[in-house]
Amino acid sequence: MKLEAAVIQGDGVGPEMMEEAVRVLQAVCRRFGHHLKLYPVLACSQAIEAGKEPLPQESLKICTQVPAVLFGNSGLKKYQDWPLDKRPEGALMILRKVLQVSTNIRPVRMYPSLKCFSPLKAERLEQGMDVAFVRDIAGGVFCSAKVQGNGDGGREAYEYEYYNETIVRKTAYTAFKLAKSRKNKVTNLDKSNVLGSSRLWRQTVQQVSEDFPSADSDMETFRKFADEHFLCFIHEDKAWELTQKNLSKATGIRFLADRLGVPVKDTYAFGDSTNDLLMLQFAGNSIAMGDSDPLILPHCTYQTTDIEDNGIANALKHFHLI
Repeated sequence: MKLEAAVIQGDGVGPEMMEEAVRVLQAVCRRFGHHLKLYPVLACSQAIEAGKEPLPQESLKICTQVPAVLFGNSGLKKYQDWPLDKRPEGALMILRKVLQVSTNIRPVRMYPSLKCFSPLKAERLEQGMDVAFVRDIAGGVFCSAKVQGNGDGGREAYEYEYYNETIVRKTAYTAFKLAKSRKNKVTNLDKSNVLGSSRLWRQTVQQVSEDFPSADSDMETFRKFADEHFLCFIHEDKAWELTQKNLSKATGIRFLADRLGVPVKDTYAFGDSTNDLLMLQFAGNSIAMGDSDPLILPHCTYQTTDIEDNGIANALKHFHLI
């Protein structure tokens, strides 16, 4: 089989890593009788230092004409204050957009010879590890509009988090298809109790799961593991929140209060769900959002308006903090 790929060495340790990656590919091709043809491409800091854009048009053209692109590490400290589209990393952003790359797959495996370097507990390592993280790279704050300027508080910077169903579906389908070749298990991680974008994620992934009826959620096994190691909060929409045992949001307030020398009676906590209960019970002043779970209200000293109705600001005004 004839195989072709463009090669972008990248920056820093990129060229060193790419040299070894190419050696591995060449060895695999020799072993299985493939013919590999590589096309070195000028990009990243090498292109910038040659007086060109991070990904010159001639380099982009090569990348669009081959079925694969090998891309090394990109980015150097001396360019960190440059605009993103002018930095070495700009080459990667352009490639993702032009090639319509939407998903990043990151496998995690534990090799016996590397166990001694892992921060994980020994009992977990004995069970082995073979996980694949399937991550969207077409949406979110990383790829959405970025704004910098000056505001009432001085210099300011913020990003928009944007997703649509098409972006989410591509990543979800990739995850479920990959799962079929593995243990047929998919776990969706989101923050749907707060973020609208996460609610879109959850709803879309659940819809996609209907096209993969054989996918095994194995909820009983997961629940047993979660109960053993975490505090579990299960919401009406079947969302799970896990907190490590012996730790909570109250732990964070206690730590900061001690560190800053602030009396607990002068601490303020905002919450809207049962996963906030320990924090609300601990804080000197506990504030429930307007749309809070009714179960937390008896444990709060004040209820403000909904978060969409300036709930936090209104509470701060109520307590004469602003």
